[in-house]
Amino acid sequence: MEAPRDIERPGDPEYMASLARGLAVLQYVAQRERPVSIAEASRALGFSRAAVRRCLYTLHQLGYVGHD
Repeated sequence: MEAPRDIERPGDPEYMASLARGLAVLQYVAQRERPVSIAEASRALGFSRAAVRRCLYTLHQLGYVGHD
């Protein structure tokens, strides 16, 4: 999967970039046939490791992803 385009949309007050990042992380994880590391997702998506970690933590708390 390539890095998502147009994650940031300055000037659009209705757009939630953090939600777009979270959904990109969820999509990346869902498309893999094996567990992925934070570093791997970070490199693939072009997001910081901290952003990917926070997305995955939130998705885990909500029951969308598991972890080992």
